[in-house]
Amino acid sequence: GQGMTVDAAHLTEVSTWEAENSLAIDADLKPAWNSSRKHHSLLIIESTGEGGRGNWFHDQFQSAQRGESQFKSVFIGWFMCPDKWAIPSYGVEITEETKGVGDRIKRETGISVTKDQLAWYQVTRRDHSSRDLLELFYQEYPSTVEEAFQTGYKSVFSIELRSKIRDGLRTPAAVYTLDIRS
Repeated sequence: GQGMTVDAAHLTEVSTWEAENSLAIDADLKPAWNSSRKHHSLLIIESTGEGGRGNWFHDQFQSAQRGESQFKSVFIGWFMCPDKWAIPSYGVEITEETKGVGDRIKRETGISVTKDQLAWYQVTRRDHSSRDLLELFYQEYPSTVEEAFQTGYKSVFSIELRSKIRDGLRTPAAVYTLDIRS
């Protein structure tokens, strides 16, 4: 885009780009896109959360989420695509852990996940977990922004444990501020 006007562009899997190529978005593409004065100008930058914190895409997403960017952040969780991420639940016994995921999604988003969606989630998660690919599952099929980006850093706590704790959390009854100066 250097030295030209760009009216529309779609960049995909940006989290996997080498740092120098990602920085070219800021140095070359964004200025070329900003110079477009057409009503239909569109720049889409999308990706999974691969690489997690510290890569260009994560930083850009967080900046947009805080409202500090010219872009808008959009998160699309697996449960927002009910026709794509569902299997017939006949013969699948939904575990309490999987029901907890559905309860958390309802609590946090107001979206009710169907039994067929929960069946897909449980079967797909189990498949990834059995092959020690749980991080990949959360990266490709996240239910929250935090899940999408959590694999970019290592923790002393396994991803299995972090997932179990996150899904078991309840909304606090109250939140207080303590002022010890009084």
